[in-house]
Amino acid sequence: MSYKHRQWLYAAMTLLVIGAGCLWWFSAFERRWVARPYTSDSLRNNPMLASTRLLTNHGFTVRDETTLREALLKPLPDGTLLIAENGGMVSPEQANLLLAWVRKGNTLIMRPKWGSDADDDRDDDSQAAAQRGSNVAKVETDPVAARFGVTLKHAKCECKKKESASAKESSLFTPPEIKGKAADRLTDFTPPGAGYALQLDVSYVGMRSGKAHPAPLHGDVAGDAVRVYAEGRGHVVLVAQNYFNNRQLARYDHAEMLLGLAQLRQGAHTGKPSAAHFIIVRDIDMVKWYQALWDNFRPALIGAVCLLLLMLWTALRRFGPILPEPTLERRSLIEHIDASGRWLWKLKGGRELLLEAARAAANKAWQRRSPELLRRHPDEQIERLAKASNLAVADVADALRHPAGKTPAAFTRQIHTLRQLRKSHER
Repeated sequence: MSYKHRQWLYAAMTLLVIGAGCLWWFSAFERRWVARPYTSDSLRNNPMLASTRLLTNHGFTVRDETTLREALLKPLPDGTLLIAENGGMVSPEQANLLLAWVRKGNTLIMRPKWGSDADDDRDDDSQAAAQRGSNVAKVETDPVAARFGVTLKHAKCECKKKESASAKESSLFTPPEIKGKAADRLTDFTPPGAGYALQLDVSYVGMRSGKAHPAPLHGDVAGDAVRVYAEGRGHVVLVAQNYFNNRQLARYDHAEMLLGLAQLRQGAHTGKPSAAHFIIVRDIDMVKWYQALWDNFRPALIGAVCLLLLMLWTALRRFGPILPEPTLERRSLIEHIDASGRWLWKLKGGRELLLEAARAAANKAWQRRSPELLRRHPDEQIERLAKASNLAVADVADALRHPAGKTPAAFTRQIHTLRQLRKSHER
């Protein structure tokens, strides 16, 4: 190798060593902390986990229920009940139980049902308001909100649109997917007993009500986000959206509104602080498919069951094709013998039973006719019996000593030999 080639080789090896050293340096000494989003299993499984932790940290005893049906199986303690994602799906029986519980001085928080799309385009005159009131009265799946004539609607441009200092500050903690959207429409809500207003998001969903229904005791400025109604000594709080799930609770003043609504309950006639019990119902309470089928098609189901039982009763009278009428004449004896032989042939140990019976009959015959053979050697007995009956010695030995044949031909030959032996000594 020439001197020039060695120089190029040394230069390449030097560059390779320098590159490996730089790579090692940056991998070992230039590490940085990188924030990676992580969602725990408990957060994924419970959309109301943030609200549960917030209330627990402020001294509330929180009871978590999956559906409203499960929550009503046990007596409700005095306090606050939040129905998070029911969408107005409350049966009349459940509504009666909830309103009776609220009248004792408790608080119910829930969302009303969506109204019809046709109502969104109507003007707010007296005829339209009366028509809306009649439509709300026909709501069957939301009797609680129908009591106050409230339904959900899509938010419109008259909602308050501003970006205050507190909103700018809260936007620092807003997730990136929410920051990229347009500015939210906000409204102010002052909880009962509070000295300042809270900011709530009303960007997409609002509430409407008819003029013939009672006005709320408290609510936000636009009347679209929160409405607090009196029911006996308690309160019914209707919210336009679920401000208290894991995604919405950290935005604006939603968390502070939850704490303010949780303190609405007052002791009856005493003015004592609110009860520290809070019940959260997480999921929608849907009727089982078989319950809905029974409730809506009960006569048809009863008729179908009766028809099915009638068809089953007619089918149970016989099975398979119709057989011809049996003849009344008796079968012959040989048919009975043939049937018994066939059954014994298929039965385990049946061939040995038949062969032993035929051997006993043959032995009895030749022992009675030729008793002197009993003193002879067994081989000599076989030879003299075969000679007296004109049979082969091998056949007589097979019939008297060997086990039953496994094939029909061998078994038949043994029986035939024993029969000939018996007949030859009965003459």
